[in-house]
Amino acid sequence: MGRPVSGRLDGLCDDAGLIVTCPDGTGCDLRDGERQFSCQALDAQCAAPERFEAFVGDAMAGVNVGVDATTNSCHRSRGDLGEEAGYAFTAERAGPHRFTADGAGYGVLGSLAVRRICHLPGVRTSEVACAHDMSNGDGAESLSVEVELMAGETIYVIVESHWVGGGAFAITVQRP
Repeated sequence: MGRPVSGRLDGLCDDAGLIVTCPDGTGCDLRDGERQFSCQALDAQCAAPERFEAFVGDAMAGVNVGVDATTNSCHRSRGDLGEEAGYAFTAERAGPHRFTADGAGYGVLGSLAVRRICHLPGVRTSEVACAHDMSNGDGAESLSVEVELMAGETIYVIVESHWVGGGAFAITVQRP
């Protein structure tokens, strides 16, 4: 196999970088809803900020219904059937932050993912943590991820339900 070809912004690429590599400042990823990988700017602004309510305080209540637009690394293989809710969180202090989602019923929690760029789900580019339901298909009661953040850094927390229909959940953050 020869050396990979250098790609261009918005050009097609392969996520392993074996055939096409992306230029500096970009990453090979699937935009939500797309089926082909392309080179995406790493400093891209959130295309739909209204989907990401600001996470305020140490706890938020949410309902993951009505939207199923994202994919993430640890839920892809389970079919991505459920709707999701997303939050923009800005760290006040540097250090480890633990996010926990607690579901209020059957099928509410399928996955909990954290991204640095809201619309780029891939592990190599934007996704920094992902936890998924490990049950036999009933949906998890609780999911947690821990991420190291810098002061002032904004990340996107996405809670996806296991099945269509979603439901109520609470999400909390433990800060340094």
